[in-house]
Amino acid sequence: MFTYLPFFQMCGYSFYKMKYIGTPKFIGLKNYTDIFTRPDLLATLKLSLY
Repeated sequence: MFTYLPFFQMCGYSFYKMKYIGTPKFIGLKNYTDIFTRPDLLATLKLSLY
């Protein structure tokens, strides 16, 4: 429970643009397209999976 609940909450938050003040905005898969299209973020992701 202490592992799975935060994991699923994190997955849900990944579809939002989070702000420090204000309401989060739903942006869908934009965060994921940013990760897989920007070379600097993709290199970081590859390094963390290695």
